[in-house]
Amino acid sequence: MPFHWSSTLLRKGIPGSGLIRSLTQKSIPFISSILRVQESEECLTIETNNSESYSYPFLWLRDNCQCPQCFNSSSQSRSSFLRDLPPSVKPSAIQVKGSGLKAQITWNDGHESTFESQWLLDRVFSDHVDKQVGKRSEPTVWDASYKSTLMTFDYEEILTKKSTMLEWLQSLDTMGLTMISGMPPEVKSLPTLIEAVAFPRSTHYGQYFEVIAKAQPNNTAYTTSELSLHLDLPYYKYKPGTQFLHCIKQFEGQGGDNRFVDGLKIAQILARSEPKHWNTLKTVPVTYWDYGSEDMVGRYLKFNSVPTFELDRSGRRIHRINYSDQVRASHQNVPLAQVTPLYQALIAFSQIANSPQNCFSLKLSPGQCVVFDNLRVLHSREGFTQSCGNDHEPQNDLNGGPQFPKSRHIHGAYIDWDEIESRMNVLKLEKQD
Repeated sequence: MPFHWSSTLLRKGIPGSGLIRSLTQKSIPFISSILRVQESEECLTIETNNSESYSYPFLWLRDNCQCPQCFNSSSQSRSSFLRDLPPSVKPSAIQVKGSGLKAQITWNDGHESTFESQWLLDRVFSDHVDKQVGKRSEPTVWDASYKSTLMTFDYEEILTKKSTMLEWLQSLDTMGLTMISGMPPEVKSLPTLIEAVAFPRSTHYGQYFEVIAKAQPNNTAYTTSELSLHLDLPYYKYKPGTQFLHCIKQFEGQGGDNRFVDGLKIAQILARSEPKHWNTLKTVPVTYWDYGSEDMVGRYLKFNSVPTFELDRSGRRIHRINYSDQVRASHQNVPLAQVTPLYQALIAFSQIANSPQNCFSLKLSPGQCVVFDNLRVLHSREGFTQSCGNDHEPQNDLNGGPQFPKSRHIHGAYIDWDEIESRMNVLKLEKQD
């Protein structure tokens, strides 16, 4: 069974035909005129001068009337409402006008709608035309060998060249893991990058977070211990889509390396070689939780029960992957008979994820920022020890809390996929202009 990454369609009106063509995966040909129109019981069919026929349901046409009474061109949103749409609406007259460039419909309630031929063509319902607006790219599934070809982009070029930003975001979309180099090792650098794309996704850890060792941590990330492979925040029902980890200071001894693995690769292997475990992991929920306190929100307590592999409605596309040893709850909302099979499947998942054939290690240097898909790519951190001397003595951070001196300092943030997809769509549109 092939695996695909889910796509998100734009939920707003489309400002003109050019945008749809710029955001579709396949090119839809232009037409110069409508030769004739035909009516059936439920549809209008147009025949074009390129010998093609396309059908449009009357209900859809009336719902998408572009007249000022029905559609606000300034806000690109519909002004009419379905509550006022008669289910039995039909044309009383149809005329081809403007040398075949427009179809004018007079409805049986007296309302008139005019549709440009190219506008209609950009919205065909034909099964053989891939016309999904804003359709995300098909993923390139990778293994440990991706380390040698890791897509890397220059920080300043991303900020100054729209073409580089688009190429980077498209690589992130396809590969799920990218690297940014030449990023000044200062805390102000990450906000500059984030805000050039969109805005940070806030969590109970704030808009930005500092991964440093603390004397009294409320998260395992704020220790020097090993972090096993995981995806962040599975206890969020709508968890952040992408994660940014900017290295400001790296531990100079052994340890502190990050490891990465493509969750889609794990899914492929499980579905092919362990179908029983694959079926368990896509159907049986695992409960995750997080409990603690942060200055921004005070105390928090979150639970979420989700399968390891969440599929979309088609049952073929992996929409989200959930896994974290650190925050897997001891309370599991599954029947007794499913507990052992679930653990066996999770162990198989972990063993495949940690295989040297699938997982690679990377030690970030100051000025590097790794950006990855938090719905797809698992990451981990090797444990490390603090330096000798005063590094063992906790000090107070800016908020008054105890922490160790920063022998390793990673600055992090998230952006939701909705915002990244929006930025890609706008950059594609501007590229067409």
